[in-house]
Amino acid sequence: MKIMIDRNRCEGKATCLDVCPEDVFELQKPAKQELSWQSRIKLKFHGGEQAFAVNEGSCTGCELCVEHCPEKAISLDNHDSDQRKDPESFYDPGS
Repeated sequence: MKIMIDRNRCEGKATCLDVCPEDVFELQKPAKQELSWQSRIKLKFHGGEQAFAVNEGSCTGCELCVEHCPEKAISLDNHDSDQRKDPESFYDPGS
């Protein structure tokens, strides 16, 4: 699962940290060269930090971060909604 965070949208409100059951996210200071000048100004007024997927390998694909991000800055790549890795959707070939 690849987690993509749009650096020009994320305002570091930490909603993703609050809703993620796997502790995938962490607030950090972004590299300024990754941001447009408008985003640099916005970042200054929103605490100077953004969300980063520091434990991306722990992501189960539940999409709570995507659904709850107020800036719509998070998206998941290679995600098949029928193949979510939550306990209720596991396929057990032995059953």
